[in-house]
Amino acid sequence: MQGIAEISKESIAIENYIKTLNAGENVFYETVEKETGVEMNLRGKALLRGALKRLSLEYTPMSAPNTGKGYVLADANNASSIVVAKVLKVDRGIQRTHRTAEKLKNQFQDQLNDVDKNIIDTIHVQTGTMLAIARVATKGIYARKTIKAINI
Repeated sequence: MQGIAEISKESIAIENYIKTLNAGENVFYETVEKETGVEMNLRGKALLRGALKRLSLEYTPMSAPNTGKGYVLADANNASSIVVAKVLKVDRGIQRTHRTAEKLKNQFQDQLNDVDKNIIDTIHVQTGTMLAIARVATKGIYARKTIKAINI
């Protein structure tokens, strides 16, 4: 079993390695393991994510063909896709809430008292509005990205 001091040494080793990387670089688990000596099992990967968070670095998982092999640090080329992914993540949560509110409203409409009806109606309307805003935002970001690619 490892003590607190050894865990801290591993975290510090990972942080020091990350500090040497530039924006947009790939962070492969294998490379981190070789450079720091920290085994990249579930715990090592959690230490890596924690180090990225402590250093306030945004990142995205690697895409095919390197899926599951590490992360890509944020840079100007992938910044909009990282933001869109975060918006879509929120969007999915809002969709679930919107769907649940709608189902409960329809299912128990006659049995709900006025206060509960008002709460469910309000949440239903608010989540519908948030969904509309999120969809417009993601379409706008993708449209700007496409226009940039065409103008180049």
